[in-house]
This record gives sequence, structure tokens and C-alpha cells, in this order.
Amino acid sequence: MGDGDTLLPVKYTDDLGARAVDLVIYAQADPETANGAIIRVANQLGLSKQTLRVWVRKHRDIGKATPAGRVGRPGSEEPAAAG
Repeated sequence: MGDGDTLLPVKYTDDLGARAVDLVIYAQADPETANGAIIRVANQLGLSKQTLRVWVRKHRDIGKATPAGRVGRPGSEEPAAAG
């Protein structure tokens, strides 16, 4: 890299971010895949581990329904809707 060259931040699409967070939430809902879920998903999708960690934290902090909650997986934050 020469003088004056700067690294621009990578802009990920909203769809990629949402999908990545969903994958992490699903993985963390299962005790067998919970350990290392953020690192594994970040590597698989070519994302920064720190970026994905922040997205997941923000997702939880604002209280969004988790995918695990929507399907009633064990460990989900919200119960599945009764039909």
C-alpha cells in the first residue's frame, strides 16, 4: 500500500447481516453448536468476527425476536406462538 492509500470499511448488505445473525442465534440455541458459533459463522460467510459479534449483541440488546424463539427451539428467548 502506498502513501495516501486508505482502507475503506467494508459495507455488508442488510440481508447478509440479518442472515448471519440468524445463523449465530440458531447455532447458539443448540448446546452442541453454541461454542464458537460467532467465529464459525463469520469464517463461513467471510465476515469480520468483531462485526458479527456487534451485530448479534445489538440484536439481543434491542430485544428483537430471535429465530430460535420463532420456531420454539430450546433455549430460545421467546416461547413459540400458540396456534
